[in-house]
Amino acid sequence: MNGMEYEVNCIGCGTSYIAHSSRDGYCPECKAKRAAQTRHRYYEKRKHEQKEAKRGLVDCVICGKLFNAVLSDQKRCPTCQLVHERDIKRANTIDYRRERYDCIQVKVPKGERELIKQIASDNGDTLQSLYTKGQKLYKALYALDQSDRDMILDILGVSL
Repeated sequence: MNGMEYEVNCIGCGTSYIAHSSRDGYCPECKAKRAAQTRHRYYEKRKHEQKEAKRGLVDCVICGKLFNAVLSDQKRCPTCQLVHERDIKRANTIDYRRERYDCIQVKVPKGERELIKQIASDNGDTLQSLYTKGQKLYKALYALDQSDRDMILDILGVSL
């Protein structure tokens, strides 16, 4: 804002008021009245359009039940429409995951699952990030020479 103020006469009621822009044409009271009228006209128009778009009673293509269609292209009753939208969303999510990710299930001995989760949370990790870090370490270990790898595994007390 440039901080300039203008003394302007309202187009609606003719009173003089201080405007903060040279483009202001209505005082705050008239501006609020015009906004309310605009909203009212918008909602009346939408209500009229919805009444025109009604198709009346239609058979649902899924369950066969008669329902009052609100839109001109509505084919499903409200209940079946919710189920249909949920199924589409679920299918899109599953397809997205299948296209972008591989799934790996890891079996651990009884009782170790909670221990692994605790180790991950103690280090501020999730099981996914713990797995990813282990995978990176494994790749780094196998990038070493055989003798270096054996030496590190001996130090850690791990055999592969």
